[in-house]
Amino acid sequence: MLMNPSFIRQSWWKRGFGLELLAAFVTGVVLMQFIYLDPRGYRDDRMGVPEYDSWYHLKMAELLPEIGFVREFPWLQHVYFRQTGREFVSHHAGFHVYLAPFVWLSRTLTGDVAAGGRWAIGVTFGLSLMLFHLLLMVGRVPWRWMWLLAFLLLPTDFFLRHSYIRAISPSLVLMLALLLALFRRRPIWAAIAVMIYNLLYLGAVIYSPVIVGAYVFASWVGPGEDRRFEWKLAAFTLAGWCAGVLLYPYREGMFEFLYLQVLGSGLSPDIAVGAEWSSYGNVWEFAVQQCGPLLAVWAASVVLRFRFGPRMSAQDTTLLLLNFALLFLTLKAQRFIEYWPPVCLLNAAYLAGPVLVRGAAWAKKKSAQLKSWAVHLLSSLGLVSFVAVSAAAVWDARSTLVGGAMVRDWALWVALGSLFLMSLFVQHAGAEPMDGTQLHRGRRAVGMLLGGLAFIAAGTWLFTAVLHAKTVSPSSLVRAEWPLATAVSFIVLLSILVAFRRPARTPTSSAVASPSDLIASTSTIGAPTSREAGTTDALRRMPPWLRGMGLVTAALAVLALTTALSGGRLSHAQSASNCGYDLPAIRNVMAHLKSVSQPGDVVFTDDWDCFPVYFYHNSYNYYIVGLDPKFTQWREPELWARYVKISRGEIRDPNVTVALPDDRGGYTNQTIQVRIEDIRDRFGCKFVLVDRDHPGLARQLAERPDFAELIFPPAEYAVAKDAPYLLFRVRDDQRNPTDASIETSAEARPPHQPGRRFRMAIQPRTAE
Repeated sequence: MLMNPSFIRQSWWKRGFGLELLAAFVTGVVLMQFIYLDPRGYRDDRMGVPEYDSWYHLKMAELLPEIGFVREFPWLQHVYFRQTGREFVSHHAGFHVYLAPFVWLSRTLTGDVAAGGRWAIGVTFGLSLMLFHLLLMVGRVPWRWMWLLAFLLLPTDFFLRHSYIRAISPSLVLMLALLLALFRRRPIWAAIAVMIYNLLYLGAVIYSPVIVGAYVFASWVGPGEDRRFEWKLAAFTLAGWCAGVLLYPYREGMFEFLYLQVLGSGLSPDIAVGAEWSSYGNVWEFAVQQCGPLLAVWAASVVLRFRFGPRMSAQDTTLLLLNFALLFLTLKAQRFIEYWPPVCLLNAAYLAGPVLVRGAAWAKKKSAQLKSWAVHLLSSLGLVSFVAVSAAAVWDARSTLVGGAMVRDWALWVALGSLFLMSLFVQHAGAEPMDGTQLHRGRRAVGMLLGGLAFIAAGTWLFTAVLHAKTVSPSSLVRAEWPLATAVSFIVLLSILVAFRRPARTPTSSAVASPSDLIASTSTIGAPTSREAGTTDALRRMPPWLRGMGLVTAALAVLALTTALSGGRLSHAQSASNCGYDLPAIRNVMAHLKSVSQPGDVVFTDDWDCFPVYFYHNSYNYYIVGLDPKFTQWREPELWARYVKISRGEIRDPNVTVALPDDRGGYTNQTIQVRIEDIRDRFGCKFVLVDRDHPGLARQLAERPDFAELIFPPAEYAVAKDAPYLLFRVRDDQRNPTDASIETSAEARPPHQPGRRFRMAIQPRTAE
């Protein structure tokens, strides 16, 4: 018998698991807020958000009540989302709806819209961790908190990408929710999850059929006792998928957009695109430095499962298929690191679960056959070895921990550690009361919670003192994100109330003790303990103070080892997620631009990826390119070639060869000449905004005072050339407007000029 039948027959849900899920949720929120903390000490509106596109999503969520689901997007003059026409297609419509209330709340309470984005992603990341934990419960995976600690060892890029204000984190939430509904065989809930997923993010149109298809296939080819054709799940999820597609606001251009985004710009680009679509070129960096712990855990789980059995269930096979599919995509494009690691870890947990059950049962049987002194000796040697390994790991990582934010922001980790202890102690506080009164259980729960807080605080203080680390005040947690402190306080108070109100219960014996069961059994100092008939449990006959000391030592070693292994990864994710823009400088130049321009005046920018942050700070003016270079090059290859040549400051050599479509349906290389005047004549721009990274373009504009004049900063170019941003005003063309060399077409005409028709009238916002 490979697994204890009583373990299989147990219900996957037990009283007290709700607190465990709450602890997992708040753990995710705290973890994401830690990543958002700026090590430079920036706060409020100077703190910003990571990555480029985050600013675009924040602005769209802020404008959503005002403009609704726009049919055209005038803020980008030369960006095309469909093969013909100028119809706008947003693949984040549902995500903007989700962001909108957070943005409104943060703007109302703090005046900072960006804070709302950080709150929203913190909530979804917490939900992801909670659903990950819930899937472990559904799969009856033992030692759940061990896998949750392993979650902290996921690759740095996973945490970094989930800190972006994008649909990444909500997408993972719905992906896990769909897996949960499938594993529980709940067709209606699975259909609802698929429909919401499609409405949230267009990528779900591809992801959700793959997930459902993997589970249906795995059920069809599974072991004999588990084999079935899940036609009901397939039919309901298909209906949910169709409902999501039909209800999506931009369904008409959905598939054209997906083809361009996934194939044209993503998996098979023919021009330079965002770095997220490039592959991990260095195998050593990916397989060892980035994903070494994760791949090692997964490989060990696979070997143990294939060696000791049993055969894989439909759930195991589904996770294995998804693991390989997402790994393939991750090797193709770095951006899929946002999905693969948690699925890989979940797959490892499901594969290793039965082996852990069997191993624990074997160890329990062997320990009962040993003498008391032998059990004590082996337990002591194991504990000492584990503590030694943990101490060595901490000492080896001391420079990273002291120099990084893990130790500096120790107050945040005190709060996080208290949540673990809260879940483990409080839910079992009334398991074996000495006097059977609710009052005693409540007092005991409060005492355990306060003791856990003191334990974590003392441990972190001692850790920082030994390593001579510089720390900040514990109040930094409250100053950084007050909603986070409020959430932690609420969960702690809720746990105390539950401990007071909860009736006594008799603990159910299990083939494998979870960490919470182990702590519950050893934390009841002086209380009688249950043991199986005829079994001599030498560990339970230890003195209570010795068992308590061993438990505290083991807990501290686990905390130290996890911190040592994950500290560098999380600290690196925190530093990499810092906003790279000089936000005060951007606000200053945008304020000046709005004061000297008319609504809808088009601005030439020196790069396509700077559009989101400019759009966030100034929706009063329009821009030319952004979001993705393929959206311009696809329809206007000649215009894109001119833009690249001008923005790089390479027009001293005006000739460039471009592959242009011909009448036979193919492409012909043609040589065109690029001039600085194309900014006005081809792009229809009245202003040029140049940052410090493009000195070539700024210098060429300064050398042509007949074409453009520097208007910000208010100084000569020789004095202002090192400023973060330079703003030039393009002079009007003094030539005869009938001159054939002026090639301003209706397609390149700014939308506020006569001759352009819109399906939906959008007026630029007035200058603040």
